[in-house]
Amino acid sequence: MNRTSTVGIIGLGLVGAAIAGRLLKAGYECVGFDVAPKACEHFAAAGGKVATSARDVGQKVAHIITAVFDTSDVLNVIEGVNGALEGAGALGSSGALEGS
Repeated sequence: MNRTSTVGIIGLGLVGAAIAGRLLKAGYECVGFDVAPKACEHFAAAGGKVATSARDVGQKVAHIITAVFDTSDVLNVIEGVNGALEGAGALGSSGALEGS
């Protein structure tokens, strides 16, 4: 898996699953996470790689799409405990997240 060419998707409900499906059909490799195990199962069945947490997504990809309910959920999955930014720590100095 090439970290810079793989897309991360946090939130695999109706919107996130639709986005993931389009990306997978277009040939992109996708790593996704959702708190609902069924959503992760459907994502895996479609060809996606399931992460164990938002942090795990951040460790595996340079580009993340969030499809969660509201602003507080976005802040939580990105900046919260076990959030994507914790996993992306190595990217901060490389600039890979800046301007992406």
